[in-house]
Amino acid sequence: MDRAQATRYFTDSAAAMLAGFTAALFLGNVACLGLTQPRDPLLGMPMDAVFWIAGLGALAVVLVCLYATQPRLKLALVLWFAANGILYRLGLHWVGVTDLGGYVSALAGVFHLSGGLTTGLLGGLLLYLFTGSASLLAWGTVTSMDEAALKATCAHCGGHTAFSPRNVGQTVPCPHCQKPLTLRPPGNLKMSCFFCQGHIEFPSHALGTMMPCPHCRKDITLKLPGAVS
Repeated sequence: MDRAQATRYFTDSAAAMLAGFTAALFLGNVACLGLTQPRDPLLGMPMDAVFWIAGLGALAVVLVCLYATQPRLKLALVLWFAANGILYRLGLHWVGVTDLGGYVSALAGVFHLSGGLTTGLLGGLLLYLFTGSASLLAWGTVTSMDEAALKATCAHCGGHTAFSPRNVGQTVPCPHCQKPLTLRPPGNLKMSCFFCQGHIEFPSHALGTMMPCPHCRKDITLKLPGAVS
């Protein structure tokens, strides 16, 4: 499985889990309307308010995972959400709260779960989201560092364009003159002299320059076959 496929599977699974997480928080809050809620010891607000905030944050991440086109943005937001959840749990531990069962009991009761099981499920969700997003972001960073950029030379204007080895063979608009440019790895190119039809081989970085033909000594411009001057 390549990185792009792994990222797609992970972000899809993260969106599904967070959608379920959001629905559970919202349904739990609606079912507990009118009930007295314990106050969050870290933020000093009722737990139902904490659940509304967490649910809205998770919903925002779900929408980005479903509709954004940048994989790194999706991973970064999933990591942000999970990191905030983990930091919140560490903050609770810092103020002396080691058991969350009493704080999630109202929510757990709606789904007929124990407070301990609900706490464990929340912890497992955050751990999965954090480790998965962090690992894939690190994988992408290492891969980008390993891929040294190549340079292609436009046959029309002679401008240089840097590109990833993964894009070899693609045709893109030249960023300098906007004419079609096929991304080729560096190496020698070949052409025929316009005057004597002699074969000439030259490095790709010399594309667009003028030189005497080695056969007939007339000045020619080095370009790809079929390129328009």
